[in-house]
Amino acid sequence: MNPERQVDYWVTLSARDIGTADILMKADRPLEALFFAHMGLEKALKARIVRATGEPPPHLHNLSRLAEASGPGIPEDVLDFLAEMNRFQVHGRYPLSLDYRPSKEEVARCWPRAREVRECLIRTS
Repeated sequence: MNPERQVDYWVTLSARDIGTADILMKADRPLEALFFAHMGLEKALKARIVRATGEPPPHLHNLSRLAEASGPGIPEDVLDFLAEMNRFQVHGRYPLSLDYRPSKEEVARCWPRAREVRECLIRTS
C-alpha cells in the first residue's frame, strides 16, 4: 500500500461526498445531505488515519471511533461535533420514519460546521 496514494484516495472521496451533500441541500433533502456530510467526514478521518499510521483505516462508520484511531490533535469541540454527526449516518441508513427530517436549526448548525470540520481534518491529514 502506498500511503500517499491512499490519503489522496480518501481525500478525493471525501470531497465528492461533500459535493453530493451540497447538491442534496440545494434540492431540500437535508437528511440525505447530512448523511453524505457524515460520509465526507468519515473519509477525511480515514485519510488522517492513513497519514498517521501508514496502514489502511478500519472498516468503521463511527466518527468518534475513527477520530480516536486517527491519533491526537483533534480539538475537543470537533470531537463533540463528530459525535453529534454520528446520528445522521444512523438516520440516513435506517430512518425511523420516512417523514423524519432534521430540524431547520440542526441543519443550519450542522451543515456549515460539517464543511468547516472536514476542511480542518483534511488540512491536518
